[in-house]
Amino acid sequence: ARGSWVVCDRFTDATFAYQGGGRGFPEAKLETLEDWVHEGLQPDLTLFFDVPVSVGQARLKAAQAVYDRFEREDAGFQERVRAVYLQRVASFPRRFRLIDASRGCACPCWVASAKRAWNVVTSCLKPAVATFARLLAMTSSLVCSDSMPVAAV
Repeated sequence: ARGSWVVCDRFTDATFAYQGGGRGFPEAKLETLEDWVHEGLQPDLTLFFDVPVSVGQARLKAAQAVYDRFEREDAGFQERVRAVYLQRVASFPRRFRLIDASRGCACPCWVASAKRAWNVVTSCLKPAVATFARLLAMTSSLVCSDSMPVAAV
C-alpha cells in the first residue's frame, strides 16, 4: 500500500517446497499457516533459477562447499523440492519466471540467463522507477548531502 519494494531470497514458496515436498508436510496445513501469517500477501515477482538436482549436486561438490542441512539431504529429497517449485511455477504463472540456470557461470548461456533475470526485474520495476522519477522532478529544489539521507516511502 505504501508503494515500497521488498526484495528477499525466500518466501513461503520455499516452505511449500522444502517442508511440503521435501519433508512431506501436508499442503493444506502449509496453506493454512501461510494464510494466517501473511493473509494473502504474495510477491509480485518470483524468479525461480531452475537447475537439475544432479547438476546442483555436482556444482556443490566441485566448489567443495560446506553443506547446510538441506544440501545434506539425498537426491530424492532434492527432486521432491524441485518438483514442488516447478508445480508452483505452473500454478502461479503471473508471478513466477522460470530461468534456466543449468549452464555454468563461464558459459554464455549463464550470462544470458542472468540478463534475462535482470530484464524481467527491470520490466517489473519500470512503473516504480517512473513514479520515483516524477517525485524527483517535483522535488528538484531539495538539496541533499551525505548527512541527509533521502528515502521514498
